[in-house]
Amino acid sequence: MEPLNPNQVDAWLREGLFHKLLGTLIPDVVVHAAGDLLNIQAVFDFKFPCPKDKEASWHEYHPNHPFHPLNQQTVYEEAFKAEVMSVRPAFGVTR
Repeated sequence: MEPLNPNQVDAWLREGLFHKLLGTLIPDVVVHAAGDLLNIQAVFDFKFPCPKDKEASWHEYHPNHPFHPLNQQTVYEEAFKAEVMSVRPAFGVTR
């Protein structure tokens, strides 16, 4: 695993090259050791239910995606080797 250059990502997005990001992982919050981006301590991902009466959950990747048949939580756990938690309105932080 290696971080992408933010300037390169911005350029791809401006140029409409979204396919270049297929298979990348972009959690909402990553807590890492000071000065060491690859020493990940915890990962948080915000989950918003839609509709509001339905509990939010980790999504499954579609059949043509590189991470199929896994779900997002499993992929994050395997890739980041850290505790992965969801943050959900009205529910708080869950593992």
